Amino acid sequence: MEIDKSELYRMITRTFPRTMYDDVHDVIQATVVYSWEKQQMHEPPDNQQAYATVIARRMMSKLVQHRQRFIYPDRETTHSWESLQEQHGCLRYEQNVEQDIDVHRVLGVLPGHYATILKRHYLEGAPLCEIADELRVSPPAMRKRHQRALTLAREFIGKEAMPPAEDP
Repeated sequence: MEIDKSELYRMITRTFPRTMYDDVHDVIQATVVYSWEKQQMHEPPDNQQAYATVIARRMMSKLVQHRQRFIYPDRETTHSWESLQEQHGCLRYEQNVEQDIDVHRVLGVLPGHYATILKRHYLEGAPLCEIADELRVSPPAMRKRHQRALTLAREFIGKEAMPPAEDP
């Protein structure tokens, strides 16, 4: 069964209306290649067009998600570099989902005040003296809490990284 490329094009452009023509064309070509490879592996799907539609939608979704990770000032109408500089906090260009999951797992295990310190300092970019003022503690006490939070986080990461001991 032949894949109807015009139907794929229609589906992608309606589902993802702000995509560029080159991206749509690349996704359709890659979909045709994947479908052909699937047929050559002697595992042809029952409905070739539905299989190709699912592949194209997934590929385009991943491409759009990847493109949204970056800021393009020439394409954005609501933001510019000046408006981004006015915002407080860290500017993150690329999101690493696996790393974020690990960070949130570690923060979830730590006691609340230690998790708050690490979150404010490393994720939000607040200096320790500012966090000390907010929590109404002295800067040396904040540095000690920060050190304890890091120690607990490292212990948790170390326990998680070590394989479980096998019983003899």
